[in-house]
Formats: sequence, C-alpha cells, structure tokens
Amino acid sequence: MASGLEVRLMPWRTGPAGAADRDLCRRIAERLGWRAVMVPAEHGLEGVRDAIAGARAAVAMPYHAAIAAAAARVPCVTFGGRSSMPALGHPLAWRSVPVGTDPARIASAIVRQAATPPPTQAAVAGRAAAAAEGFRLLRLLLNGGRSDEADRASDLELAPVAWAR
Repeated sequence: MASGLEVRLMPWRTGPAGAADRDLCRRIAERLGWRAVMVPAEHGLEGVRDAIAGARAAVAMPYHAAIAAAAARVPCVTFGGRSSMPALGHPLAWRSVPVGTDPARIASAIVRQAATPPPTQAAVAGRAAAAAEGFRLLRLLLNGGRSDEADRASDLELAPVAWAR
C-alpha cells in the first residue's frame, strides 16, 4: 500500500465454517489492490486481542473483532451495517464505513485511523463498564425484575435510539 502500512488479514472463523471468511479476506485484498498477508485465525477474543496488539489499526467486520480491537487498544475502522458497530466505536474515536463503500474511501479511512492515537484505557474501561451494565439490565429483564442485581441496574445510562423504518 502506498501509505507503507502492512496489511494482515485474519479470518474470524476457523475450520470448514471459516471458508467463507478466508474467501472474503482474499477478495478484500484483491479489491483494495493491497499486497496482503493472510494470517491464521486465532481462537477466542483473547487470542485475537493478543494477535493484533501493537497494530497501527484494525478493520473489524464481526462485532467480536471490534471488541478484541478495543481490548487491545488498537485504533479501529468498523466495517458493516450493524448499528451496534458505530455505537461501540464512537466513544473510542473510531471510524465506521458501511458495506458497499468505495475501496478508495475504505483505504483512506484505514490510513486516517492508523494515524490516530490508540483509545485510552479509560475509554476502553468505560465501554466495558457500559457492557457490564447492559448485561446486568438484560438479566434483570429476563428474570422478570427479580434479581439480586435489581438495585444496581439503576445507574445504567440509557440513550434513545432512532430506529429506521
């Protein structure tokens, strides 16, 4: 790549189910025109986190890959149409590109993201705390409001979401 970034593509799934991921990684490399290296898929969030630690930027398509990038404190471009991707990345100053974005714009987003500082430990801790609170609320809802955690779910910050119709 003209920017000098080394591109490594890691399919998320392994085994027979990972064939589609490996194919997608190959097509991404071809479409962007980068000379890229396919690296073996890692197992679990910790494996992915450790594999990408120290990278200048990550591009995450599955939500779990974005979580691993946050845990590794790596600047990230989220890629995909899930509304949860920008919600995770916004407090971490990540860029998000929708599916179908022109390859040149994707490349530009990656280069710009690689030039930004990594998310702070406080920002990552804030996202982890928000996730823990969300799960606490989910458990409360699933238990019909009866839970040992009922008195601790009140500090959850809820924000309105505009739903597309």
